[in-house]
Amino acid sequence: MAKRLVVVLLALAFVSFSFKPAQAEDAMQSTFISAGYGGLIGALVGAGVWMISDNDEWDDHISYIPTGAGVGILAGTAYGLYTHMAVRNAAAEVRDGRLTFNVPAVKTTNAYDTYTNRNEVVESLDLLSVKF
Repeated sequence: MAKRLVVVLLALAFVSFSFKPAQAEDAMQSTFISAGYGGLIGALVGAGVWMISDNDEWDDHISYIPTGAGVGILAGTAYGLYTHMAVRNAAAEVRDGRLTFNVPAVKTTNAYDTYTNRNEVVESLDLLSVKF
């Protein structure tokens, strides 16, 4: 019974957290949202590991849930900070005759599609950049 209650509460928290503004333009707001999603996903993973554990005592490994949430919050915060502070490099860049490889960040832009007459979210990343 307790396991079901925990799963239902985590699912409700995840659903209520998913109603966010369409565009999180403020870096702090977006980082907070990423940390929240990371915490909820981590708690869900912790609850899943807790439920498949072999112990009959339900409280033996209940600490998996807050541990997963804590790790998820840290990972979500790191992801949120990376997406706003990362230099938007291409995957491969030629500068001054030297070839360097980078981890490119995904760029998200809104574009109007005249064929379907609606706004579309376009995600892209640069593969090659050559500086002359």
